[in-house]
Amino acid sequence: MNIGIPKQSQAIPSNINTVRTKRLAGSPKLVEKLRNLISEVSVQNRAGPEADISDQDWVNAVAILMMQLHQRSPRIFAAVSPFT
Repeated sequence: MNIGIPKQSQAIPSNINTVRTKRLAGSPKLVEKLRNLISEVSVQNRAGPEADISDQDWVNAVAILMMQLHQRSPRIFAAVSPFT
């Protein structure tokens, strides 16, 4: 099974402060945990700079970096909903 973590396409308004934040549906620590349960986690290239997560952080967590996630056809896509 393959889970895909896409790059966020837009900034999400934050209720906590006036700055628009970029959030991701995963983290390198989550990737490490998922890799113990499933075969593959794909992350879109440059998914996390706004969240201070580099591509190397994803690689260190054994994620597969992809320019476009559809190249590997993940069965599950992780996404973040706006604050309510």
